[in-house]
Amino acid sequence: MRLYLGKVSTLPLDEINLLIEAHRINYRLRSTFFYRKLKEYKTLSLRTKIDALLAVNHLYSWENWSN
Repeated sequence: MRLYLGKVSTLPLDEINLLIEAHRINYRLRSTFFYRKLKEYKTLSLRTKIDALLAVNHLYSWENWSN
């Protein structure tokens, strides 16, 4: 018997290592997909755009703003 993620497992060590590697690969694929979608939607540069707006926020007065 082997201890695997807090549970007792009867899987051989080779199979456990293959499962661990499969989980790593699955995580990498999901994170790569997520990164590509962020890039596709141009949200990676959002922080830069906000910083650029904050640099000039003193030029605008929002006190008299009405909907």
